[in-house]
Amino acid sequence: MSILFLLLGIMLVNFCNPGAIDEAQLSKTMYFLYNFIGFAVYIFPVPILLKYNKAKDKKDRSLLVVALTLIIYDLFNLLFIKLSPMTYVLQLVVVLLYFLYQKWKEKH
Repeated sequence: MSILFLLLGIMLVNFCNPGAIDEAQLSKTMYFLYNFIGFAVYIFPVPILLKYNKAKDKKDRSLLVVALTLIIYDLFNLLFIKLSPMTYVLQLVVVLLYFLYQKWKEKH
């Protein structure tokens, strides 16, 4: 479930900033670099999140991994495009929803 919240948070960047890539007028090389690094930033935490999903005896730090990944992804995006403030607000909502989901899962 953590991967779903991570994907939702990352998709909010494109949803809240339509046309930001076009406005940045990136060259083909920079556009490829933007997509490649963005994909790598998303894929890198997936094995960590899968490890926390399988390990029942360890303390679950997947919320921290999701939040840090979204922060790193936003900082990376700021190198190429301008992000709207709504992006940060909605990503914070996603992190809070994931926190509430974890608390609900602990009780049930």
